[in-house]
Amino acid sequence: AQAAEEAADLKAHPGPEDWDRWGGWVGGPRLRATGFFRTEKVQGMWWLVTPTGRLFWSYGIDCINPSAGTPVTGREGYFEGLPPVSGAPEGVYGKDQWAGPLVDHYAWNMLRKYGDHWRESFGERAHARLRSWGMNTVGNWSDENVRLARRTPYVVPVHFASPVIEGSEASFYQFHDVFDPGFRMAVRATLEHERGKSAGDPWCLGYFVDNEMNWGEDTDLAGAVLRSSPGQYAKKVLVEELQARYGDVAALNRAWGTRHATWDDLRKSSQPPANAQGARADLKRFNRRIAETYFRICRDEVKRIAPGQLYLGCRFTWEGEFGFEQAAKYCDVVSFNLYRLELESLRLPRELGVPVIIGEFHFGATDRNNVNSALV
Repeated sequence: AQAAEEAADLKAHPGPEDWDRWGGWVGGPRLRATGFFRTEKVQGMWWLVTPTGRLFWSYGIDCINPSAGTPVTGREGYFEGLPPVSGAPEGVYGKDQWAGPLVDHYAWNMLRKYGDHWRESFGERAHARLRSWGMNTVGNWSDENVRLARRTPYVVPVHFASPVIEGSEASFYQFHDVFDPGFRMAVRATLEHERGKSAGDPWCLGYFVDNEMNWGEDTDLAGAVLRSSPGQYAKKVLVEELQARYGDVAALNRAWGTRHATWDDLRKSSQPPANAQGARADLKRFNRRIAETYFRICRDEVKRIAPGQLYLGCRFTWEGEFGFEQAAKYCDVVSFNLYRLELESLRLPRELGVPVIIGEFHFGATDRNNVNSALV
């Protein structure tokens, strides 16, 4: 009954009449068409521009996926009924390394709703829903089959494991050692998987590399490098930079309040400088260099695999203000994840000279069977 009701609603409300196939504004100006999404400042305002040269305001949903597993062990009584274990279709029962056994009620309901070809039906329905609801972007972490149906513009998340700064704090993950050659190789290897998929695809808006990184304050990453072992690539680069600036280790000692007999002693030390204020300018400078190197390498690798497509940044959470300016040097669009109810108070610390996109936000609601309103 729900499937039939929704099909009728989607047919009655197919989507905005003033959009082209890309979700661009057909009533707006016709700009230069490049065959890919790009950015342009039009009458003082930044815009995305479709491959055919129309203004485009990206509005979409993250995590469009045909699965949503939930743990059931010890909670069996919460549910009116669970799918039969015997003969259950693939994907309905699974396991999570933290939560244990999972039941995917979403997949189970779609199987009952659409039949054996429910995955294909899910993709068809997802694109129709987005258009009907006035949305024109398949957001981050969405199903690859949905993205590559090439019916709605999409973004691609790029995540990878690489050498880290040993002394950095790990709440989500430690910060990359961007001076280690393994960092560039890890970014490159991950992006190589996009050949024949999103790379060269005009429906692909661009690439988010990483997500909500632990930037800390304006000397934190450099301080983490100081706490790392002498074999850390970033530490070698920092010591070389200080050596070039001070020449004699005695001059560094006077500025930092340290007692290193040689530069090698500094490499081996994991102690913070005694005169934190005296070291602050050096550490701030190296912090900026880490950020600059990070964004430069990510930009280079994105453009290597997808030269005509957009590098959308790392999805700042407003932490790491010192990195905004470095991001703007290399990102086509600087991205933020913002969990707040309004944007009137949102002010960047300075004009970045590039457009900004919000990669995540949500308004919590308790009117659809949620027991709390989540983050906002």
